[in-house]
Amino acid sequence: MSTAIGNLHGSEKAGQVLLHKGMSAVTRRLITLMLLIVAVAIVGAIWIPNFLSANSLINIARQTSVTAIVALGATFVIIAGEIDLSVGAVVALVAVLTAWMSRGYPLPVMLLVALAGGLAVGAVNGLLALKLRVPSFLATLGTLSIAKGLAMTISLEPVPVRNLEFIKFFRLSPAGIPMPVIIALILFVLAVLLLNHSRFGIRTRAVGSNENGARLAGLNTTRHKYAVLILGSAFAAIGGVVLAGRTNYGIAYSASGLELEVIAAAILGGARLGGGVGSVVGTLLAAILLTMIFVGIATAGLQGSYQDIAKGTAIGIAIFLMRR
Repeated sequence: MSTAIGNLHGSEKAGQVLLHKGMSAVTRRLITLMLLIVAVAIVGAIWIPNFLSANSLINIARQTSVTAIVALGATFVIIAGEIDLSVGAVVALVAVLTAWMSRGYPLPVMLLVALAGGLAVGAVNGLLALKLRVPSFLATLGTLSIAKGLAMTISLEPVPVRNLEFIKFFRLSPAGIPMPVIIALILFVLAVLLLNHSRFGIRTRAVGSNENGARLAGLNTTRHKYAVLILGSAFAAIGGVVLAGRTNYGIAYSASGLELEVIAAAILGGARLGGGVGSVVGTLLAAILLTMIFVGIATAGLQGSYQDIAKGTAIGIAIFLMRR
């Protein structure tokens, strides 16, 4: 028993070493992202009138909120050495459930059922990937289709949110900061604490870096990865609720392609497919950068295809960075 405990502490120490060794690379990535944000802001200000106005910046922050929330959860999943392609479909499913439940159910029940729907997808992901040994890429590709199908089964048409308490809550702007942005910032702080200042974060890095070593050290890697997949789905579910609150609608085909955006944000922010490395600060900065580019393209009046090109370019850069 004492040997197992000692090995487990050794695994945690290994995770702490990985944290410190990755700090310099992550710091360089953060500086690069901040410089890119400044560059995009300068180009946008030159190209688009009022791009840096207060209203425009608030709009960019609002647009970033859902992507950032979901990407924070995806960062944990990638650091643990897994991948979750179902998050976009989870966002859509939860948004539709939230709107549909708002037509006659109390607010607590409405939110509980909507969030439970998102967590159920995470539970199925964990069962397929960790119990049945289906690669997480394939497992979550399947649950993506299931979640999207469930959302469309509930309603093919946009479902308006009817709960006035819910609508009023998301219209609040304390100190001029929209509620979706406040929720994203709260979750960001929690993610930083969880990843960098808790045993959960250290063990997540250890599992992602060397799963066999972590297992031999006494860590239940299957249970830990299951918890990480549930966490990723929880962030996606909250993102779905925020999307419904931001738009006042639940739309089955919303968040299409979001899974690629959040993976790109996580990787651009410093995460590496294969696990062990990642930064929630980098993920947030990358989400802001991508949103600024997408909003800039839309504000400039360019066709939607240019946004697809921008997304594809960002994903291509992320794939290149994965190889480093």
